[in-house]
Amino acid sequence: MKHAPLLTALFAATALLAAAAPETAAALSPDQARKQLLQLNPAQQDDATALHQAAATGDCELLRLLLAAGVPPDAPNRYGETALQQAATNGHTTCVELLLAAGANINHQDENDGRSALLRAIQNGHPDCAKLLANAQGLDFRPWTPLTLGVARHDIEDIHRFLGTGNDVNEACSPGYTPLQLAATLGYPEVMQILLDAGADADKADAYDYTPLCMALYHGHTACAQLLLAHGANIHGSTPWPPIHIVLQNGHTHALQALLAAGANANQTNQNGETPLHLAALFSQTECVKILLAAGANPHLRNAAGETPADIAAKYGHTEILKLLEKP
Repeated sequence: MKHAPLLTALFAATALLAAAAPETAAALSPDQARKQLLQLNPAQQDDATALHQAAATGDCELLRLLLAAGVPPDAPNRYGETALQQAATNGHTTCVELLLAAGANINHQDENDGRSALLRAIQNGHPDCAKLLANAQGLDFRPWTPLTLGVARHDIEDIHRFLGTGNDVNEACSPGYTPLQLAATLGYPEVMQILLDAGADADKADAYDYTPLCMALYHGHTACAQLLLAHGANIHGSTPWPPIHIVLQNGHTHALQALLAAGANANQTNQNGETPLHLAALFSQTECVKILLAAGANPHLRNAAGETPADIAAKYGHTEILKLLEKP
């Protein structure tokens, strides 16, 4: 039977059917196979349905099977999130395409924080997903300014056209992001150059006080960060997390080096008295520790709790970093 190999693959590919025997698949009729697939979708222990799990992990084959079996594409999990939001959050473009083709609601906002699939793709730095969603039919344009939508679409022609017709280069969309912030988040230095040449404010922050430089550093877009620094972006920042701390969260070594080369303070503290070395030790960023030490970071400074970076490394079992920090 044609359906048997697909269901057999499903048995082998997903933990949801780990307890079932693959031989069962060959004995199922097409209707029974469809029912079996539908039975997979109720929420599991972590409140994610099989559809959500497939979208979140990029399992396109499982997603196709579930959608073909009739699982509703907008079935929410306990937090009101749809599979489309999960796919966008994790940057699975093919899964996004499959869900849109199945009629998923592109404008759905979950109950937790009200973020749509497009906003999730942008915030998590997935330009291909953002471009796909920003160009999809049915998108509600109301939360977006013409320029922010042009940036999300990576449409250079539209960006020039909107700037030429008097659109405010610093006007934020309703989620609070300026065009420059979106370009920095998505890693579009050529778009940033256009916006900066048009007068974009390199330091205009969002509702959480994160600047375009913070977003470029968080996602490791070194060219974007260097461009902002060349246009006078505040290297020390005014957020609870200074730029040099933000870059350490994901261990972007090239961006860290660019920041230090531009004059960032290797010993700058945050509101908790933590230095960059404290954060590098916490996040187990060994290469960043090496870079910071070479730049003159002081391994003996203590945070507000009285801990040195070595104390942090020891607490979390980061032995390689501990050795580096304890070198005489």
